[in-house]
Amino acid sequence: MLLFPSTNFAQDSTQPLIDRLLMEINRFSYTQRQMELHQVIKSAIVLPEMDPPVFVTAVNWSGQVEAFKNDKMVEQEAQRLSGFIASKKMVNSASDMIVKKQAKFSGLRKFFQRMAVSNQDIRVVLSSVLRVQGYILSKGQRGYVGNYISGKDSYLMTPWFKKLKNRVTYRMYAEGREYKKIEPNLIR
Repeated sequence: MLLFPSTNFAQDSTQPLIDRLLMEINRFSYTQRQMELHQVIKSAIVLPEMDPPVFVTAVNWSGQVEAFKNDKMVEQEAQRLSGFIASKKMVNSASDMIVKKQAKFSGLRKFFQRMAVSNQDIRVVLSSVLRVQGYILSKGQRGYVGNYISGKDSYLMTPWFKKLKNRVTYRMYAEGREYKKIEPNLIR
């Protein structure tokens, strides 16, 4: 599914892309907007306070997609097993971290504007990120360690994750392996 601000996109293929379907995991589809929000918000709360968040670009696209896929597989498993759910206090604390990062890094504010993000959107993503983190910790791992941004996290080599990965059905949508800039704020 490609969304354009105009219905006459056949004549002008330079129209900005608002969003697009990216992947399907266990019959749940995810968009590029969902992936970018998840990855940027995750980096904003996991990286040290002095480090800027990592944004999704053409250079890091494949690693970001892989990291998001891994997180969504873990999140689906946590949901299936009625696993960890982030408390309101945890989400509030993480939300405060996002506010501080926005004040410190204008790039994060601009990213949220481009993505047409509300505070509720941020809280939903934070709940997801914290659920994944909690589930990884419950498996005796140290959470997001190593190179979590590029999808090469330490938990990926554990027996529980390998079993999970073998059970998951996954596919990328057409052109999902290529980075394309999206502009969701065009419809808000």
